[in-house]
Amino acid sequence: MPITVTQQLLAAATWGSSQIAVVGLGSGSQVYYCDSSTANSWSSLAGSSASSAPTLVAWSSERLDAFAVDQSSKRMLHSWRDPSGWGQGWESIGTQTFSRPFAANSWTSNRLDVFGIGAADNSMYHQSWDGQQWQSEWEYHGGVFTSDLAVTSWSSGRLDVFGLGTDSAMYHLAYDGSTSGWQQQWDSLNGTFTSAPAVISWSADRLDVFGTGSDYAMYHKSWDGSTWSSDWEDLGGEFTSPPTVVSWGSGRLDVFGLGTDRGIYHLAFEGSWQAQWDSLGGGPFSTPPVAITRGSNRLDVFAVTDDGTVEHLTWSGSSWGSWTSLGRVSATAGSTVAADTTSRSQATSSSSTETASSLNNGQAQSSSTMQSTASTVTVTMGDSALTSASSTATVTVAGSVATTSPISQPSTTTAANANRQTTDKRWWLQSIGLGIAWLVI
Repeated sequence: MPITVTQQLLAAATWGSSQIAVVGLGSGSQVYYCDSSTANSWSSLAGSSASSAPTLVAWSSERLDAFAVDQSSKRMLHSWRDPSGWGQGWESIGTQTFSRPFAANSWTSNRLDVFGIGAADNSMYHQSWDGQQWQSEWEYHGGVFTSDLAVTSWSSGRLDVFGLGTDSAMYHLAYDGSTSGWQQQWDSLNGTFTSAPAVISWSADRLDVFGTGSDYAMYHKSWDGSTWSSDWEDLGGEFTSPPTVVSWGSGRLDVFGLGTDRGIYHLAFEGSWQAQWDSLGGGPFSTPPVAITRGSNRLDVFAVTDDGTVEHLTWSGSSWGSWTSLGRVSATAGSTVAADTTSRSQATSSSSTETASSLNNGQAQSSSTMQSTASTVTVTMGDSALTSASSTATVTVAGSVATTSPISQPSTTTAANANRQTTDKRWWLQSIGLGIAWLVI
């Protein structure tokens, strides 16, 4: 079985008109940050996050929230940045334990919804902040999952959550606060995947979901407000990472993945998909890409090279810039913020004024392409292959035939006690020393 790169050591979010936060892990699984005013001078936020980067979400131009699995207790840790900075340490939310990174979303100011996979049962749990307090207990929503979760919101009071079941199919659960709340059971969207899903919404009642298939190609499925597209759309390519997707406007999608050559590739949709994947150069990279948008026709992409350097690439609206180094992370002596693992109330933010510097767009790199056809796949993962939306399908990948039948969908009312089944091999990435880069770009 070939190695699949799924260990994500970076996360990013945009806030305000032009400010970016990039987060990650440092040596010993500690969390670090860097203020742009001090260039590459790194400070520790303390804490001890387990194996993956914290999840980062912004609910206003002056507020960022980070969530991580505590390495020792396996409980969720929460920290935030407001106009006074990252000065609050970490608080522990509840007693539920977790095995994977969190998915988080904010559908309006001072609202947070966080989702995690339980350490004991691999089921999904949900926690929310209503502007004054966290829920008293984590909500149980069933299912048995073998991937990280993905969540998006296309309006206030609406949530759509996705994950892979033990059959490697994609599952979906929706919440609509204006009607019936959580749906009763998870929907199976079928397919066979080797990566965690990525999901985005460009407008009300629109969803676009992506995953890496067992043939290493990228696949896409959409919701148009009344029904799901009938089949998973094959976007081709050869990928060894989960996808990353952003949208900077209605009808626009930008998808990124790590190729088998460990380069970053990009495919855009604007009414139709572009003909071929663009190679963005740089690397070789050792983590999946992270991408964000700060507004119409603007993109920022981040990834980590073999030596632990965080690299950054921008799209200015007309061309890609050059990859620029954000440096390798090390702590600055005497700059540790103490951790606080006792639960306490969340602070609200006040106004602030922070000046953003301009981006270094550079010159457009010469662009090579990767053919957008599944027939180019030369590496197989076991004997499985991506199925269509039908209940049973027979397909051929690299000369071997596989017949797959999705299992019954997980239930939100039945307790699940299956052990997590890992479908990929972990690289040496866990030994890379990374940190949190706080950037105001």
